[in-house]
Amino acid sequence: MAPGAPGSRCIPWLEERAGAAAFLLAFTCYLWLAGPGEGWLDASEFVAVGHGLGIGHAPGEPVYALLARAATLLPVGGIAFRVLLLSTLCQAGVVALLVCGVRKAARALAAPPGLRLGAITLAALAATWNLSSRLQGTRPEVYALNTLLVLATAAALWRHLEVARAGAATGPSAGAGGSGASADATATGELGWLLVAGLGFGLGLGVHPLVTALALPPVGLALWCWDRRSLRPRALLLAASFALLGFAAYAYLPLRAHGQLALDWGDPHSFSAWLDVLSGRSFQKSFSAAAGPGMPERFSNLNLYLMFELHPLAYLAGLAGLGLLATRSRAAAAVLGVALLANLASVGLQRSFELDNPDVGGYLQPSVLMLIALAALAPLLVHARAVASPRTRGRARLLAGATAALALAGFALAGLDAAGEGRGAPLRSYAAREAPLALLDAQPDDTLLLTANNQLTFSLWALQAVEGARPDVTVVFRGFLATPWFRRVLTQRLPALAAAQDAGSALEPARAGALAEQRPLAIDPFGFRDFADAGLDPVLTRGAGFFLVRGSAGGPGVAPYQSFAWRALLGGDHLDRSFALLHHFLRARKAADLGLRDVVAEELPLARALAPDDPDVAALGAP
Repeated sequence: MAPGAPGSRCIPWLEERAGAAAFLLAFTCYLWLAGPGEGWLDASEFVAVGHGLGIGHAPGEPVYALLARAATLLPVGGIAFRVLLLSTLCQAGVVALLVCGVRKAARALAAPPGLRLGAITLAALAATWNLSSRLQGTRPEVYALNTLLVLATAAALWRHLEVARAGAATGPSAGAGGSGASADATATGELGWLLVAGLGFGLGLGVHPLVTALALPPVGLALWCWDRRSLRPRALLLAASFALLGFAAYAYLPLRAHGQLALDWGDPHSFSAWLDVLSGRSFQKSFSAAAGPGMPERFSNLNLYLMFELHPLAYLAGLAGLGLLATRSRAAAAVLGVALLANLASVGLQRSFELDNPDVGGYLQPSVLMLIALAALAPLLVHARAVASPRTRGRARLLAGATAALALAGFALAGLDAAGEGRGAPLRSYAAREAPLALLDAQPDDTLLLTANNQLTFSLWALQAVEGARPDVTVVFRGFLATPWFRRVLTQRLPALAAAQDAGSALEPARAGALAEQRPLAIDPFGFRDFADAGLDPVLTRGAGFFLVRGSAGGPGVAPYQSFAWRALLGGDHLDRSFALLHHFLRARKAADLGLRDVVAEELPLARALAPDDPDVAALGAP
C-alpha cells in the first residue's frame, strides 16, 4: 500500500487498538453466553470457595480464592455470577494478550499492513470463539486466570528480551554525555521485566502449579538462546525471589484452615497436611507411568484432541506456521515447540485423565492459543520468504494465499460447529442449580445426606454456603470418608459418623442403619444403588426412595421418598436415565420460561423418550 493511500493511516490506527478491541469482543461474547454462574464440574465448588474464602481441591488455588472473593464484592448479579465474571474478564484478557503478541510478531515480519491486520483479526476471532476459550470464559474455574498469568509471564519475558537486545545493539557507552545513564536505565528496565516475569510465574504457581511449572523449560531455553546474561546467579536469584513472593500466597491455606470453613478441602492446618494439599497427594495415583496407555499413545491422543479442538485444517495451518518459523528462526521454533510439548505433558503425565473431561481444554489452552497464533502468522511467514527470495516470489505468494485459506477455512468450520451451542449453553447452569436444590428441598429436617458424586456434592455445598439453603441438612461426600484429613474433620463435627466407619475405609452400607437410628439418613441417587445392593431393604430398589428414617426399637425403618414424582417411573436400575431425564426436563422448563422455543423443541423430545407417561413432562409440552 502506498504511503499516501487512505488505508495507510487507518490500518496502523486499527492495529494499535487491536488488543482493546479483542478484549471487548471476547468479554461481550462470553457475557452473552454465560448463565447465572452455577454449573456442573468444579464450578459450584469455586463459587463456594470465593464466597467463604474456603479451600478448594488440591492444590488449593489460593490466588484464585483471593481474587474470587474480591469478585464477590462487585455490585452486579448474584454471587455465582460475580465469580463467573472473574473468569470472563481473565479469558478476555487472554485473548487480548494473544492478539498483542500476534501484532508484535506481524510487525517484526515486516508484512504489508493489510496482511498484518488480517492476521490480527483472524487470531482475535479464533481465540475468542474456540471451544476451550468459550468454556473457560463462561464458568467459574481456575484455567482462565492461570492461562492469563502464563501469557503475562511470557509477555514480560518477551519484553525483557527486547530490552536486552536493544541494550546489546547499542553497545557500551563511549564517552558520550549521558550515555552511561542511558545504559543504566536499559539495564534497570531489562532486570525489571525479568522480575515481573518471575512474579507472574509465582502467582501462576498459586493457581495451577503443574501447568505453570511446565512452562519453565521453554523459558529457560529462551533465555539460553537470546540472553544468557539472565542466567547469571544474581539475576536468577532476584527473579526467583519474586517468584517466591507470588508463591507465598500458599500461606493462605494454613491460615484459613484454622477457621470453621464450609469448604475446607484437605484441612491443611499443619505443615504435612499443607504439603499434602499442595502436592495433590490424593491425586498422585494418576501420575503412574506403569498403568494405562504408553506415552506415545497418550501424546498421539492429545494431538488428536488439539486437532479436533481447532479443526483439522486449522491444526495443520498451525503446524505449517511452526515449520515456517523454523526456516526463519530455529531458536524461536524450538522454544515454541518445547512449550507445546511441555503443555501437552501436563495432561500426558496423568494416565487417568479422560480426554472427554472439559478440564483438558483448560490444561491445553496454552497449546490451543499457540497453534492459533502460528496459523494466523503462517501467511506472513510465507510472505517474508517471498520478499527474501525474489526468484520464488510468485510461488511464495500463492503458498501464502493457500495457507491463509487453510487457516481461515479451519477456523470458520470450527466456528460453525460451535455456533449451535450459542443460546442453549447457559441453560446448563440452571439445571446445575435446580437439580441439587430440589434434592435439598426434599429432605426431612436434620437429615444427614451422603453423596457419591463430586459434581452433585459441589453444587449442594455451594447452595448451602452461598444461598443458605437448608442449613439443617448435613452433606457428606462419601469419597472423603476414607481420607485421614476428613476423618479429623468428622471427629470434630460429626463424631457419630466418624464412629460408624472403620479407620481408612469408607462407610459400609451395612452400618447405615445405626446412623438412621439417630437422625434421618439420605443417600443421593448416585450412591443409592450401593446401599440397595447391600440388602438394606428391597423397597429401595423399586423407585425413587432414597431415605432411611428412624424406625421402631426392632430396627431402622425404611420408607420410600420421592423427591421428584416422575422419577418413580424409571426404577432403581436406571439412575443414569433418571438424571438424564432431570437434566433435559429442567433445561426444557427453564427454556420455556425464557421463551427459547428452539431449545424447548430440542430438549422436550429427549425427556419424553425417557419418561413418555410422565405428567410433568406432558404438561410442559402442552400448548
